[in-house]
Amino acid sequence: MSDMTPAKSSLVLVLYTGGTVGMKKLSENEPCILHLDLFIEELKRHPLLHDAAFTVPQARKVGVTERLAMLVHDQDNSKILYDIKKAGTIRESKDTCTKDWIDMATEIANNYDDYDGFVILHGTDTMAYTASALSFMLENLGKPVVLTGAQTPIYEEETDAKDNLGGALLFAGHYAVSEVTIFFNGKLLRGNKSTKVDAKSFSVFDSPSYPPLAKLSNNGGIEWNYSGDPRHKGCFTLHTKMSQNIALLPMFPGIPIQMIKGCLEPPIEGVVLVTYGSGNIPDLRTDLTEAVKEATDKGVVIVTCCPCRGGPHDVSSEFVEKGLVELGVVLGGDMTVECALTKVAFVMGLEELTLEERKSLMRANLRREISPF
Repeated sequence: MSDMTPAKSSLVLVLYTGGTVGMKKLSENEPCILHLDLFIEELKRHPLLHDAAFTVPQARKVGVTERLAMLVHDQDNSKILYDIKKAGTIRESKDTCTKDWIDMATEIANNYDDYDGFVILHGTDTMAYTASALSFMLENLGKPVVLTGAQTPIYEEETDAKDNLGGALLFAGHYAVSEVTIFFNGKLLRGNKSTKVDAKSFSVFDSPSYPPLAKLSNNGGIEWNYSGDPRHKGCFTLHTKMSQNIALLPMFPGIPIQMIKGCLEPPIEGVVLVTYGSGNIPDLRTDLTEAVKEATDKGVVIVTCCPCRGGPHDVSSEFVEKGLVELGVVLGGDMTVECALTKVAFVMGLEELTLEERKSLMRANLRREISPF
């Protein structure tokens, strides 16, 4: 495990994108609204998230609405100062698109030298997609980027918003977990290994094939399972070209050949093939295998992904993998669907690469998205 000595003081940028965490109902007959100013005023009411007795230096950065201070109850009683600004269009996460990822990544890059860490407030529906996308777009990341949100708005009495934001600020500003993560319900998860598993309880996210990087206890103690990436070399680099000519092709009994071909035809250039639990596809569907082989021969990059928790089963895996490789398919290991899809978008967005170079990148463990590392 890396040295997790806490920082004595830090400055964090909080990017507000919307989501349930900031939804407020003004009246019974009106829909909920997402408004940054109202959200900030609510933050000031909570001692966990703002130390009102501390005189906060006013933020002078472009677009920053206000600067707040969170008291960290450690032996030094250190502070985490944090600025809040919106990133792109404030919306529910179900409407998230590639442009939103670019807006978030660009905000981080533009402010990279001015802050010790970053928190992104985001809706839960597509948070795992955003975390995975940012992990690829932010190359050689040397600072924490923590996504969080809530199941219930911060304005409600029984809300998880305060604990989630407080924990995210703690890990973004107090510890050097230099990668894209998700903090929810006391657990810090690797972003590109996370997936949404529950829509009702506060335990929204899990990382099925990799344990939490850290667990935060009720008394403030932290159980660590984190080590820095020894492969970090070179300068921080922002990537903003993400291909939108990608598709998700799930296997199911009797899948029509028209659907298969529709997912493999131009302008599609990258496909995530969601296999069955053993990492396989139907053997007797020659129309299916022929369509896949024809597509890979034409330069379409197809990568497998297993929907089972923990990845594909090992039984007969060598036989299964051999057949898929012969079709020109790239084996995706235990990547989540969210990770595989955003990785394809990232790799296909890179310029001046040959087909084999793109396939090689899809096989490579670029951001510790494939186990084991």
